[in-house]
Amino acid sequence: MFSKFLILIFTSTLALADASFGQLSKEANDFRKEKKYDSAIQSYNKALESAINDNQKLVCLFFIADILYTQEQYEKSIETFQQVIDLAKQQDKINHARINTSILRQANAYKRLNKAEEAIELLSVLIKSGHAPETMIQSAKKEILHIAKANELEAPSFTEVNKTRPSTQEKDAVKDAPSESVQKPDPVPKADNKIYI
Repeated sequence: MFSKFLILIFTSTLALADASFGQLSKEANDFRKEKKYDSAIQSYNKALESAINDNQKLVCLFFIADILYTQEQYEKSIETFQQVIDLAKQQDKINHARINTSILRQANAYKRLNKAEEAIELLSVLIKSGHAPETMIQSAKKEILHIAKANELEAPSFTEVNKTRPSTQEKDAVKDAPSESVQKPDPVPKADNKIYI
């Protein structure tokens, strides 16, 4: 009987925390949309404290980093996007889209800080990752060339950068190999309470 009571209390606490997170993240989103960025950051931080899972934490950290970037607090945004990347990599189902976007934003922040070499390095990491969509890779390559040219730097060779991309033979071997059923990643709830995949 006592264990059922404890389970009931624990379940109720989780439900309250989840409701609190939902309310706080909605409030933060509203502030963000109204461009009341300081209030939005405060609400995201409160939502972060009430988050009951890593996806909720990722949402808060991502939007905090994005707001810091918007406010031209580039150093802080770079650090916060790194927290997003680190947390995303710890999950059972890694959210590569969140990681890729965070890397792009970090590279843009470095570019704004006139740290061209750091921006190029991050964009190269994105290309090497093997998890970015082809359109993002092509955009990253163009941006590397643009940054290198604008700063009179030597751009990395894309053949070197692409070493981790599988060859046609490797792709064919993977196609022919037996495989388990592929599961789509769990949808990630964003702070606007909509689910994106």
